[in-house]
Amino acid sequence: MSTAFFSSLKATPVKDAELPLHDRGRLAKPSGIVTLSYNATGSRLLVTRTDRSLRVWQTAADRVPTAGATIEATHDKPAEMISWHPAHEFTFATIGLDADVKIWDCATLKKDKALLKTLRLGSSKTRLLFVAYSGLGRWLACVDKENNVYLLDTTQGYHVAAHFQIRRDNVYSVAWCNTDDYLFVGLGDGSIAIYEVEAAEGDEGDDESSEAVVKQEGGEAEPKDVVMEAETKPVSETQGTSNASEIADKHIVTTPLVTVSVTAYLPSQRSAVTALAFDPRGTYLASGSQAGVLTLFPTDTLIPTHIVTDCDEPITDLDTSMEGTFVAACFEKEPVRVYETNGGLVQKYVVPESSGWKSWLRTCYAKVAWCPARTEFAYVGDDGKLAVVMKGVLGKEKREH
Repeated sequence: MSTAFFSSLKATPVKDAELPLHDRGRLAKPSGIVTLSYNATGSRLLVTRTDRSLRVWQTAADRVPTAGATIEATHDKPAEMISWHPAHEFTFATIGLDADVKIWDCATLKKDKALLKTLRLGSSKTRLLFVAYSGLGRWLACVDKENNVYLLDTTQGYHVAAHFQIRRDNVYSVAWCNTDDYLFVGLGDGSIAIYEVEAAEGDEGDDESSEAVVKQEGGEAEPKDVVMEAETKPVSETQGTSNASEIADKHIVTTPLVTVSVTAYLPSQRSAVTALAFDPRGTYLASGSQAGVLTLFPTDTLIPTHIVTDCDEPITDLDTSMEGTFVAACFEKEPVRVYETNGGLVQKYVVPESSGWKSWLRTCYAKVAWCPARTEFAYVGDDGKLAVVMKGVLGKEKREH
């Protein structure tokens, strides 16, 4: 993707309709978009709203997005975060500030068949904040408000393979590398913790269900707390240190399925690390801080090479283009900014009308999602009322037409 891409951009508004007022119960107020995300092949765009609904849009290079199923009341509160399975085109997970992580399948686009599994983690008081599939889809990591990390094995029916608590500082962001081996966690002290995840030797996994699945669509049983089979053994972490040698190879938890070890703390910023993203090729890690600092770490050294401090607002989200040439940064109030990563971090584009928005219920921050298969990205526009798909062409393609 060349920089000529931005001069060729064309906006396609995607009007994501609200639920009728009588279907929203106590949330019978104007609603808006909370977040949006493409699947791994770019064939679906998922949008969640403050009225607790989600909608799956079918997308393609040669046509505007077409509406699929609208699923109502996904969680007790709006679905705050989405994670698509990297190896299964239509499978995704959601969380909604409750104790449940829900696994969905949008292949049929029929809402009555979309929910595959509901898993309750911790207790009824648990509030999940983060959910993320690993780079190849073996693991699903969930993190709650108390900094508990639940590692679910997708090959064992989403069995809870490990459970541990991060005690160094509060968790502000989570990202897997492009494999199943390392989980990166942004912390409140400005560091990035790296956790190595090693599957038990000879454990290839299978697709059988397990007791960790406590509720399925159409089931009669009431949800119950999952019994954690992994003993929680928080590592004794040295406060304020980023010296990897002091903490390398310390096992946090070992179970029959997996061993989790903390291998290093990257010294990132002096403020909380609020966003993390790997580029699709696995060549760099981008981090954003509460102070508005954007940093690039090449993955071969994990030593920061490029830093941008042109905005003093917190960075709330990051996403990278399909080949990693560009990284988009979302801010608390400012519009989304796009930076070129080749040769440094140079601002190339400001996405129009892409700032966060406020409703009677909450504040929603800016959101942007790059399509992993085409030269396009989507963002939330018009004060949360609609999603906008920006399509462009490469410089060579533009000249040929």
